Order: sequence, then structure tokens, then C-alpha cells
Amino acid sequence: MDWLFDDRTDCFSVQTTMPIRDYLKLVEGVHSLRGGIPGQRDTLKTTTAKRIRARMVADIRRGAVLPPGCSTG
Repeated sequence: MDWLFDDRTDCFSVQTTMPIRDYLKLVEGVHSLRGGIPGQRDTLKTTTAKRIRARMVADIRRGAVLPPGCSTG
């Protein structure tokens, strides 16, 4: 588990690893509420957004790590 601090937003994020089936189970309730956060934008419907999503899904199916990691040191 990695804790990341974002100076721009003054908040922490946590990154962890889990199988995709566990992640989908974790988010299914929120997904059914379309996010459930007041003011949250709807999913993007543009052709470009759909193409990016399709590519991301294909990458995940082939075992990609999201978000992609990088080494700084």
C-alpha cells in the first residue's frame, strides 16, 4: 500500500493492489448510484472518451497496471 500526498489539493491518496473482481465488487454500489456525489459529472459520451475507455478496458484485460506507475529515483 502506498500513501501519496498531493500538494496541489492538500490531500492524501492511497494506492493498493487487488484483483479486478474484488475491485468491481467494491465499486458496484457506487457505480449503480452513478457516483453518488452531489455535483459529480456524468460519464463522458464523446467518441474520444469512448475510444479511451475501450482501450483502457482492453489494457486491463491484458493485465495492465492502472494508474501506470513510474520510478522517480
